[in-house]
Amino acid sequence: MGLKVDDVPTIKRSLERGIIKGGIETIDIIGEDINKYVSNFKVPKIRSVNFFRGRVPKRVEDFLTFYLSPRPEFSKDICVKCGVCIESCPPKALKMGDSIPTIDYKKCIRCFCCHELCPKKAINIKRPWILSRIFK
Repeated sequence: MGLKVDDVPTIKRSLERGIIKGGIETIDIIGEDINKYVSNFKVPKIRSVNFFRGRVPKRVEDFLTFYLSPRPEFSKDICVKCGVCIESCPPKALKMGDSIPTIDYKKCIRCFCCHELCPKKAINIKRPWILSRIFK
């Protein structure tokens, strides 16, 4: 799609955190040629709390990132504990809890694979209320 590594936050953070070993060249892209389905792709504008990176102390950055970032949230009433979300989590931030999977938000890269792949749609994206007020 013509994007650079720095333009894809999940890949950039995965490289920074060592989740992708050996660099971007080690990622195998499988499937059909994207050009067959996508033409004239326009990158959406991404609003990110990474705006604060390097501009505020690390503790403040961590606080703002945690409280201003959208994050996956499990529905206890819908989840059947099938484990698809755990298997599909790239940074292995999920573990099975007593009634629903639990998330280590320090490991979570906000890729939302768990949300996309849950067969029961038991995972919602929780957006902090302040973000919905600022970014409509």
